[in-house]
Amino acid sequence: MEMKSKGLNSIKGQSRLLQIATFVRYFADAFFYVYLSRLLMEKGFTEDKIGIVLSITPIVALICNPIWNLVGKNTEICRKIFKFLTVIEGIIIILYTRLTGFELLCVLTGLMSIVSSPFYNYLDGFCQNFAVKNNTDYVSYRMMGSTGYVAATIIGGVISNFIGGLDIICMIGGIIMILCVIPFSLIKPINPNLDEKGNHIEVKRDYKALFRNRRFWIHVIVYFFMISISMVGDSYISTYLERTHNINSFQFGFIAGSMYFLELLLLLLLLKFGKNLNRHLAYILAGLFFFIRSLALYLPLPAPIQIACVVLRGAAWALLVFSNMSIITEIVKVENVTPAIFIISIGTLVLQSIGNYTFGSLVSKIGYSNLYGIISLSVLFAIVLKSISYMYYSKKKD
Repeated sequence: MEMKSKGLNSIKGQSRLLQIATFVRYFADAFFYVYLSRLLMEKGFTEDKIGIVLSITPIVALICNPIWNLVGKNTEICRKIFKFLTVIEGIIIILYTRLTGFELLCVLTGLMSIVSSPFYNYLDGFCQNFAVKNNTDYVSYRMMGSTGYVAATIIGGVISNFIGGLDIICMIGGIIMILCVIPFSLIKPINPNLDEKGNHIEVKRDYKALFRNRRFWIHVIVYFFMISISMVGDSYISTYLERTHNINSFQFGFIAGSMYFLELLLLLLLLKFGKNLNRHLAYILAGLFFFIRSLALYLPLPAPIQIACVVLRGAAWALLVFSNMSIITEIVKVENVTPAIFIISIGTLVLQSIGNYTFGSLVSKIGYSNLYGIISLSVLFAIVLKSISYMYYSKKKD
């Protein structure tokens, strides 16, 4: 299907539409998932029960993701699926806000994980393929997601200050998530690969090449120890700040908003001035910011310094977004981008499941600070491994 030269069906129009759809989806996402731990705390759950609920998502997603990977065998199927998944997820989120029973919330968490687990894998793969096919930049789409997060966290914090609870905020997130189907439905298929006679060429995934790619597997290990483990720490940032520094939902909304604003600002600068920046060095720098954040939460530092380092997570994530997809595209074939993302996602889910449950169980025994100390050591190992890998393959290439 060729895009028309004008209007929404043009490459420029579809690119703008993809940016809008990404913004709306991330906005809705932030209205629920950013506040999930605090929502569960408001419902009266302790850290150990919160840990159980948070561990359900990666366990269920771990089971479902291989199936979703087989279902989404090309970008066109992924495009058709993710616009329906967002509706189902939004409905589940609305139900989530109305129930209080621990067992019921566990069931809803599992159902929510089934439909949410493939969404960003599909969307990221689609955006990356769209960018490669139409000579645009993947970062421009992900940047709109960061914009949505900035807006949602700040607005969510203001609303929570007036209504005094998170149920309404999370319900709004569910409603907006349902409305995401509108811009997603207007997105057209990516132009197919055509042969000289104009016939469609079916691009098949080369799984053997992917599994034999040592450079890819080194990248996977680095991602697990740097990013996946850091994401476990992300799950408990809000509860840590509340327990340690009495940070309420309103204040946390502005802290999270500042974090995502920093991510957005740095993405804008990278998009405009960073085209010649080495993506591997940017990835290592992202690791350094993750390390500083976790180390600061381990050390007995004053609240302003710890909060400032929490905000630094925005810089780390901007550099990660800027570099990760480009690195994956560089080290695997373009038809293997989506399965590569799924492999990383599945491994992340395993680590998150184990980490969320373990973190929730151990926090009362050894404290938040020691757990963030463990995370900082994991990130430091990943930085060293990535640096060695980069130097080795740079010399090999030369």
